[in-house]
Amino acid sequence: MRVPNGQAVMTVPDDAPHGLLAGPDGLLRHEDGRASAVVHQYDRDAALRAAVAARWGAPAGG
Repeated sequence: MRVPNGQAVMTVPDDAPHGLLAGPDGLLRHEDGRASAVVHQYDRDAALRAAVAARWGAPAGG
């Protein structure tokens, strides 16, 4: 089964996070307010990486 990107899982593209924002609750959200259950490769974008670190702490080793 194939699920479109941005539903259950969002894979952040290489070039930019296209419409992903850190919400006031610390969750990474789409521009329309939805949050995917899993955000894969969020660390490709400095702002998203900082939001995750602020909410969950920096990952081990980095």
